[in-house]
Amino acid sequence: MAELEQQQKQDKAERLIDDAIAQGKLVLADREHLLKLALGDYETTKPFLHKKTAYKSPQAIINAQGGGGDGGKSVNLVEEYDRLDKAGELVALSKKDPALFNDLQAAKIAHIRGSVFFEE
Repeated sequence: MAELEQQQKQDKAERLIDDAIAQGKLVLADREHLLKLALGDYETTKPFLHKKTAYKSPQAIINAQGGGGDGGKSVNLVEEYDRLDKAGELVALSKKDPALFNDLQAAKIAHIRGSVFFEE
């Protein structure tokens, strides 16, 4: 009987974590770590995962904001980089969301290179 209860607990925790991964709230690399958390304290892990929002790429965010041409990606990313730079928030962003930071930085570098090397 105890073995059956343990298997049900395992299945319930796996469904919770796998659903969060499928929804884009977690990355697959974190699965085992979060599975251990869910097995140890399911009642705390479940609301934590439900509150998390799914990752959205910078391009998806910009497209949702109605950017034009190239989706407004390069201009909006450069503007966002400049805004965060002026606010002194780039270092914090690089730690909190390295992927977004890299996208912003790449857009800024491309913008600078375009301005310097391809001006007429």
